[in-house]
Amino acid sequence: MDLEVGKVVEEWKVSDDIQIRNAVPTNNSAQMTSEPTLIGHGRNIVFKIDPSLSGLKLVDSQYKQYTTKQEFSAANTDEAGCLAVASDKGEIRLFDAIGKNAKTALPSIGDPIRGIDVSADG
Repeated sequence: MDLEVGKVVEEWKVSDDIQIRNAVPTNNSAQMTSEPTLIGHGRNIVFKIDPSLSGLKLVDSQYKQYTTKQEFSAANTDEAGCLAVASDKGEIRLFDAIGKNAKTALPSIGDPIRGIDVSADG
């Protein structure tokens, strides 16, 4: 988006059937570096986005799709790139790498989670 002109200058698409709900930096300090990739999630998928790819921006080797509806609602990363993903069901899943199952799944706290924050050291 070009803020001076108010026009969209580039549009990224990850797949024909995936809607991005949220995108977060690859790690906690990636916004202060030249790291080009992002972590994105949809309702039941977590994936890496690489803007340098032509066409679809989804990194084929780095995504995890669940067959059941997880209703992912928020995500964030720590300094090492570990990922915490929250859901509308109130669950939190902790990933140490994208493309694998969550290393830890914390049970529901009852209410939907709208945002999640992670310290630099996890």
